[in-house]
Amino acid sequence: MADSIKKLIKFLDTHPHDFAPSTLEFMSLDLEKVRCDMDLADRGQRRGAANLPPAESSAFDEVEMEVIYRITTHLKADRQTFDSAMSVYGQRLHGMGLQEFVSQIKTYALGAQSEFKLEVSQGRDDIYNVRRDVVEFEDAFEAFKRAHRLNRPASYPENHWYHYGAIAVLFLIETLINAGMFSIGHLGGILGGVVEAILVSIINVLFLGLLIAPTMWRLAHHRGFLRRVTGVLGVALFFCAALGFNLFVAHYREAFEGVAPQEARLTALVTFTQSPLHLKQAPSWMLWALGVFFALLAAVDGVMLNDVYPGYGRRDRDRRERNERFGRTKSDLLKFLRNVRDNAVSAMREAMGELEKRRDEMVQAAEGQSRFVGRFRGQVKSLEDAANQLLMTYRDANQAAREKPAPRHFGERWSLLDPGYAVVADPPPTDDSEIKGLIAQTTQALDEAIAHVHRAYDEAIAQYERIEQMTAREFRDGAPVNTAP
Repeated sequence: MADSIKKLIKFLDTHPHDFAPSTLEFMSLDLEKVRCDMDLADRGQRRGAANLPPAESSAFDEVEMEVIYRITTHLKADRQTFDSAMSVYGQRLHGMGLQEFVSQIKTYALGAQSEFKLEVSQGRDDIYNVRRDVVEFEDAFEAFKRAHRLNRPASYPENHWYHYGAIAVLFLIETLINAGMFSIGHLGGILGGVVEAILVSIINVLFLGLLIAPTMWRLAHHRGFLRRVTGVLGVALFFCAALGFNLFVAHYREAFEGVAPQEARLTALVTFTQSPLHLKQAPSWMLWALGVFFALLAAVDGVMLNDVYPGYGRRDRDRRERNERFGRTKSDLLKFLRNVRDNAVSAMREAMGELEKRRDEMVQAAEGQSRFVGRFRGQVKSLEDAANQLLMTYRDANQAAREKPAPRHFGERWSLLDPGYAVVADPPPTDDSEIKGLIAQTTQALDEAIAHVHRAYDEAIAQYERIEQMTAREFRDGAPVNTAP
């Protein structure tokens, strides 16, 4: 996705300030618990019985100061809550200036247009290079067909693994059969027979059947006279080699019973050269027949792996792979551009809704600030009343137990100093007509940006289609592809 689109989406997902809205309220004071904790009534009686504080005292005694300290401690905590909340409200109000918000949205929208066009240009270059490779290879492929007078499509299996699997099965079956026969009388026992059988299968199935036979068979179909003659002779040589090698293996199987493998090979070579068709045991003839059969099956499977004409199947597979690569590249690029386009359009439409949302948040923040100031002032009044009730509990108990008059301030109400909290010194302007004008301007700019992105996407499709239709000559001549549809 283009960087400007990412930034726009991130910008819309963030608050215009660093704080989330809080539902924190001021805590209520539990007067009964405070009375019990401070033991105001009992302490008032004890001090009253001692006529403390003296009647002429004008200052609060220690118990009264404890009450005031407790209340002012709560007030300090509430003041911190108030200051924190007012800071949030202040940042919300000052951070919701629509002028800056609109400017940022327009910047991101213009950046998204430019970056989308850049993505289209980069994608065009990528698909151009891939398509040029396809066209050049197609041109060379057609030249190969003309040079070799090939007027038919290449013939080969779509999936080679079935044939490779069949060859593997042939290799395994021949190895198991040969291992069973070789291990009878072999000095190395079963392991020695398995090793001998694997070597035989490698030569018979893989080398003769899978390599030599298909190579010679394809050369026999070549248009060139010398190569065709070489192929025909090679095919004949394959048949001779398959018959001869498996006949030697049969002589070898008879020769190694009870002797070392090196001595058996020399003996088999002598009997094979002197009397190749003289085998003493029927299993040896069976071994020969199976070997020839497996070599022929491997040869047939090897021939079916590719087209009968040398190099034709390989070139055709390369041609198809290049065309498939071009199709995947084109599909991936269009899918990528479609996602970028959809994300860009979605982000811009979201920005339109965000404008109205910002306007509503500004009104809500101003109203919430005013309400919170009122709640704090109510909390101050509540704490002041709580302090006087606690003082009254202490003073009433003190006066009831006194023999002398109480100090004059026992009859006076204690009051907090005026906190003097202001709402906001300079709140941002919230002129509704100005806001509506900004919203209309931004909406128009976003609509134009959305239309521009759609046009760029349509142009990209037209350019990619144009590239797909270009010929080899147009690629060589550097024909333009960035024309509008």
